[in-house]
Amino acid sequence: MFAVALGLATPVAAQAPADTAPTRLVFEEVVTMGPTQIIGDTPLGRRQRMPITGGTFKGEKLAGRVLPGADWQLVRADGTITINAEYMIETDDKVQIHVHNVGIVRLPKKDGDKFYMWAAPTFEAPIGRYDWLNQAIFVSKVEAAGDKDHPAARILIYQVD
Repeated sequence: MFAVALGLATPVAAQAPADTAPTRLVFEEVVTMGPTQIIGDTPLGRRQRMPITGGTFKGEKLAGRVLPGADWQLVRADGTITINAEYMIETDDKVQIHVHNVGIVRLPKKDGDKFYMWAAPTFEAPIGRYDWLNQAIFVSKVEAAGDKDHPAARILIYQVD
């Protein structure tokens, strides 16, 4: 399939690779969460679950609320956390869209280290007004937005153009 798609592309002169991928902010989510639930140690690491309890999202082409779901996390032996969040969003016009966001969290190990939390969401939207979500690649920058008693995440969703 990839070869077929390349065969359809118009030939262009060779260019130097870009330093960055062209992206644009599509929408921002603020996702509220319940307390982390420790499932237990597995051969792959410590499995834990963060309930997604709700939230909101807003962008130029869509806005609405985040429906309940969960983020299934794995804390690996090297301290890296893999995230695997699955939930639905509901637009202001009542269209529900499935979200599956998979990524990596790397906590600072020493002074000067940076907090790293990026993911790659995929969307499953009904054919129609939001179908464009099914037809692109997205990346998301995830940031802590709550506190110890009220955990939340701010998720910036970027479309790769």
